[in-house]
Amino acid sequence: MKKNKTIALILSLVISLSLLTSCQEKSTQTDNLDSNKTKKTDSIYPLKIKDSSGYELNIESKPKNIASLTLCTDEIILSIADKKNIKALSTIADDPGLSSVSEESKDIDIKLDSNSEKIIEASPDLVFVADWSDKSFIKQLRDAKINVYIYKTPSKITEVKELIQQLALIIDEKDKGIELISWMDTKLITVDEKLKTIDENSMATVLSLDGTLSAYGKDTSFDEICSKAKVKNSAAEAGIIQWQEINKEKIIDLDPDIIILPSWSYEGFDAKENSKNFKNDKSLQNILAIKNNKVFTLEDKYISSVSQNIVLGVEEVAKTAYPDLFK
Repeated sequence: MKKNKTIALILSLVISLSLLTSCQEKSTQTDNLDSNKTKKTDSIYPLKIKDSSGYELNIESKPKNIASLTLCTDEIILSIADKKNIKALSTIADDPGLSSVSEESKDIDIKLDSNSEKIIEASPDLVFVADWSDKSFIKQLRDAKINVYIYKTPSKITEVKELIQQLALIIDEKDKGIELISWMDTKLITVDEKLKTIDENSMATVLSLDGTLSAYGKDTSFDEICSKAKVKNSAAEAGIIQWQEINKEKIIDLDPDIIILPSWSYEGFDAKENSKNFKNDKSLQNILAIKNNKVFTLEDKYISSVSQNIVLGVEEVAKTAYPDLFK
């Protein structure tokens, strides 16, 4: 009888241990499954996203061969992406006269323009282009099974921030996008604090001209810069929309406190010579800006920027208009 009880006890222990081991194995398997589910959930890919034209892209995995064909996206991508994932930049990325990333871009060997054959040969998995890009060119890239994202060219600081958020989402670098926007906000707050004594009546009037005497009016990034730098854009005040070529008579009529001339041009003219000739033009000698020696050549890489560096354009214009406030 005792022997039977002992055998029963042993069998009971064996069964209990078997059940315990089985439960532990099932628990481990469940944990592994949960872990795998978490990993899948953490990834934003595959990602479906529409660009500014309404075209829907299907991005299967994190882009590892990004190509940027405009300076705007060159500057943003170099600030938020891992360099090893950048395949190519625009041809003007390494031009110090217009690009604020000329040094950083030297590490990226491939520089591309709107040559579809060269782009296809580079085999990028994602290409960023502006909304002014040629449609047939974009179609050629998409026909070659290349993901092309068309962004809306910003003219407002809020639009720049939105673009940064979009690009950061697409390449899965949201935290870096947030950091970049935070840097912009900090810069703007600092400038605004310096300008707190400037009101509507004390604002300087500013006219920005390119090498062909085209003025930057309403709906341009320069007009946005003026609003944040607390100056009046003479061209916008006169009703000029976007970029419009004006004559010397119109410049005399506008009679701005400050004139900003370009430091860079696609034509490749000598900026110093252009500024000298403008200041010495006999027909313009009665303009306030010339009489008061307030004709400036500011950095185009900031003044004409539509990337995060637009805030540096704000700072440059504010410093130029109100130097005493920035001492």
